[in-house]
Amino acid sequence: MHKQALVLSAFALFVVILVSGCTQEAPPMNETSGRQAKLSVEPEFIAGNGTVTVRITPTRDNVLSGHVSIFLEDVPENARIAYVAFYRPSTGNMLDALNHPDTVLEELQPFNNWETFIDTTKMEDGIYKLGVAMADERLMEEGPWIGWLETEVVISNSG
Repeated sequence: MHKQALVLSAFALFVVILVSGCTQEAPPMNETSGRQAKLSVEPEFIAGNGTVTVRITPTRDNVLSGHVSIFLEDVPENARIAYVAFYRPSTGNMLDALNHPDTVLEELQPFNNWETFIDTTKMEDGIYKLGVAMADERLMEEGPWIGWLETEVVISNSG
């Protein structure tokens, strides 16, 4: 009998320890370790207007920094070339920016899956316009453009 009481007491103590360990409060999501944070999925910036959608990764709260990937989606079927430009809002619109010396301009085509990479560390921090223009043949200024998108992005490489 004494042996059964001892086994029962040990089992009860085991259950109490197990239950108390399972009911401990988990740390809040924003208190993850650096290693865990690096393993998380990078957020992305998405802008679209029904003609084309641009997806940029990685971002941090819609702020671009470092090397980013730019991918166009929902591209019109007859598009054969796209221009992606980062330029200051004071430059005007994308057509004004195409020949501006501070504009970062990339050419995309279907064979590269409408994707390119931009190194934002070569750009000053601040607000930029991101312009996307698509054509059915190689054009620069005249058009006719078959798809068009302009949006604002923030670039911050300090801190």
